[in-house]
Amino acid sequence: MDAHTYDLLVAANGAPSPFAINLLRDILIPDVLQEDTSSISYWAGKNLARTYQVSLDEEIAIFFLNAGFGELTKLSQQGNQQTWQLAGDFVKNRFLVNSAHPDFNLEAGFLSQQVEQATHLNAEANFEINSETQIVLINVHVEDIPANLP
Repeated sequence: MDAHTYDLLVAANGAPSPFAINLLRDILIPDVLQEDTSSISYWAGKNLARTYQVSLDEEIAIFFLNAGFGELTKLSQQGNQQTWQLAGDFVKNRFLVNSAHPDFNLEAGFLSQQVEQATHLNAEANFEINSETQIVLINVHVEDIPANLP
């Protein structure tokens, strides 16, 4: 999908219901991918970021909202470590289906690749969930190794 199609879909009428998002993300995809769900979701997030390159933190946050990932906020950046918070209704709805272990590897992969493209250094991410507050922290580690970008 090109940028023009993305813009058209973002502006289109209709929105996915929380049920539709959760049906795909938390029921159908894990059922099909089984034990490979986490690793494939992370790779898929990186692949999406290569397709939808954004350059500013604010643009990444807007993409996250449009994609139904949640409300993304950069909390800190110290040295080679960035910490981002993912919260909001989209995230809370993910906890409804899987309160113990919702998977946010798609979001972590997307964010790590965006950081890698911005810094031109290898970047990897992991996430921590807080089931009580229903907030996700995504930690991005940037290595001092040049990235092999296309």
